[in-house]
Amino acid sequence: MSKPSRDIQKGSSSRSIILVKLPLQPDIGAKHLANTKTRSRGTPYQLRAILMVTRINVIGFYAPILFRTIGFGESASLMSSVMIGVVGIVTTFITTIIVDKVGRRFLLIIGGIITLGSQIIVGVIVGVKLGDHSILSKGYADVVLVLIGIYVAGFGVSWGPLGWLIPSEIFPLEIRSAGQSINVAVNFLFTFLVGQTFLSMLCHFKYGLSFFFGGWVAVMTGFVYFLLLETKNVPIEQMEKIWKEHWF
Repeated sequence: MSKPSRDIQKGSSSRSIILVKLPLQPDIGAKHLANTKTRSRGTPYQLRAILMVTRINVIGFYAPILFRTIGFGESASLMSSVMIGVVGIVTTFITTIIVDKVGRRFLLIIGGIITLGSQIIVGVIVGVKLGDHSILSKGYADVVLVLIGIYVAGFGVSWGPLGWLIPSEIFPLEIRSAGQSINVAVNFLFTFLVGQTFLSMLCHFKYGLSFFFGGWVAVMTGFVYFLLLETKNVPIEQMEKIWKEHWF
């Protein structure tokens, strides 16, 4: 401890107030940020970017158009869109109940398998039965509707809510606000890009668009399996430690 800089006698009291000069400490937050593993900070952005190219925004924006394309009438298309929205809400609520019991990685991988399978089957049915100019029969249109519902359920129980939860757990406290802000910005950027390019892609890819989005789902699932750590029951204070011990 350095020498006291001042000793002030207050009135006639025998007690004194001692002001002590302490050495300047480096900015702990900046130091922590510099030492935090770079890959752990980049992981949420990679998750969010891949997440936005898996068709979920397309279903949210263009569901009535998609359903009319496969043969539903206008009223049926709107009602189907409502049903799909309800499925997403219910499955997201289920996730909030079970996520701390089964873990993040398990839900993400299961959700990836469900969404990938439904995308591939939809692409096959539309490619074989719809072609470029025809419409699906009512039976096949109903099957496609169910498969899209399964896709939304798989997304709602995994990638939908966990795409927001996991970044909030990974970021250290010192940079959490900035990290989440960038995460939201990445979300809006890719939402804009997908929304602006979907109709053109639909005209050019046709049924192949399901395989395009399915490929991104496969990339997303592989990313989780090989590169994402389980954060269930990991205190925020220990998060940096487990990332430093990760193989990559």
